[in-house]
Amino acid sequence: MTDAGVAGEPSIEMNRTRLPHLVALALAGACIVTKPVGDADTDVTSSTADDSESLSSDSNTGPGMTSVADATTGEPDGDLRRVDCAEQDWGPTVGGGELGPLGFPVMACNPRTSGEAFGYKCCSTDPTTADGSLPSYEGKPVADGSAAIYADAANGAGTWGMCVRTTDIPPGSGLLAAAANNCPIPCNPTWSDEDVTTVCGAGRVCCQTTELGENDCVQENGVWRAVTGEDIGNGGVVPTTNWNNAAHDTHQDPNGTVCAALASDPQSVEFRECIEGLSVANQRGFCMALGAGQSCPADPTPPPGSGSGYRSVCDLMND
Repeated sequence: MTDAGVAGEPSIEMNRTRLPHLVALALAGACIVTKPVGDADTDVTSSTADDSESLSSDSNTGPGMTSVADATTGEPDGDLRRVDCAEQDWGPTVGGGELGPLGFPVMACNPRTSGEAFGYKCCSTDPTTADGSLPSYEGKPVADGSAAIYADAANGAGTWGMCVRTTDIPPGSGLLAAAANNCPIPCNPTWSDEDVTTVCGAGRVCCQTTELGENDCVQENGVWRAVTGEDIGNGGVVPTTNWNNAAHDTHQDPNGTVCAALASDPQSVEFRECIEGLSVANQRGFCMALGAGQSCPADPTPPPGSGSGYRSVCDLMND
């Protein structure tokens, strides 16, 4: 199999036209195996709380935000969307159970709480910076970029990632910071092609890793879309959001605890700028290297002849 990865360039190789049923992934420099879900030799192992519960005022969360219990982990009680990477030897390079429509395991992980075992680490998928600029990763600088606040050296600060066997990634191809050594390069699938190239490298794309949930959707002017941090305290969207632990299915940093720590003053412009950059799963992914005619499974515009494009749960709510 041809190696699409280049040492020193961030990428994940994928080897299928749209990869709706990947059962194994490999990162830069390693081959991947693909076959339809349900094949006998597949090599993978295979809630939301009431918003009204445990709410309390918290002056450290800023305008429009309230906190709930367990702000340390950023997980609601009974969270069923994340696993501990140390639970078992998952098998493929990206572990977490059965594969979903995006070609990644349906179960994500929480970098704040996940353990490490069998070579697996919970690698953040979130490239967000405090000021909204592109991330400038350690050893992979970006002009006019800023440090990522949930990835790279801050890998353990965020609440969403994927279990990755980082020993499968050739040194230099992934992140270089000690806290995320050899983790894939996090990126935002909604970036422009130019920004993806700047962060991921020439010829690379940014593929979404986790699907949105229904509670990640808000309606504005009659149209459903994915919620963002800009919606916090915004009465123009339905339902309104306070970004607490139970507010959404896949939101990063519930209660904005990282932003509060970075900005110090919850009434400051810096804090508001930081929380406006918070997002849900549609803005998290990994840099990947695809072959000719291939595209990310979440790409709404499919290659010719490959069938209809992917539609998120928020988009489907507009039918």
